Amino acid sequence: MTNEKPHVIAAAVVFCMDWRLYQKDAPQAISLVQDVLGIVECDVLVAAGVSKALVEPQIPALRESLLWHIETSQKLHHINALVLVDHDNKCGAYGMGDPIKEEQAHRANLARAGVMLQEDSRFAYLKIILAIARIDEDNKVKKIEVVGELPPRRALV
Repeated sequence: MTNEKPHVIAAAVVFCMDWRLYQKDAPQAISLVQDVLGIVECDVLVAAGVSKALVEPQIPALRESLLWHIETSQKLHHINALVLVDHDNKCGAYGMGDPIKEEQAHRANLARAGVMLQEDSRFAYLKIILAIARIDEDNKVKKIEVVGELPPRRALV
């Protein structure tokens, strides 16, 4: 057994798998999140639809897998925040053609996911940050917009 201190990082960030978030020749979503939130180090998790995967998963195993990854990040790296990043401009998990309805669905599901996570005793100590990656008509991420923040339900003792 070693006396090594655990590697502590600020947050885990959950992104959609959409290719537009990870283009080589454009601002990457992870860098934008780090800049907007002032996060230096973070675990990166990926799930199609992000908030929808938590509140309306096509298969229950998808939600359970994502929750397991969040919990593992918390155990291994002692995160104190979780950032959920949906994206606009035709998220395939939502399958909507109407940008206004898609925006409403993202915001509603992000809010539901945040509450769901806060009510889960495993994550009650985490600050939950809800965000939307804004993708322009050229399929480039132009900014990360924070649309909500939930403080931890419990303080670490």
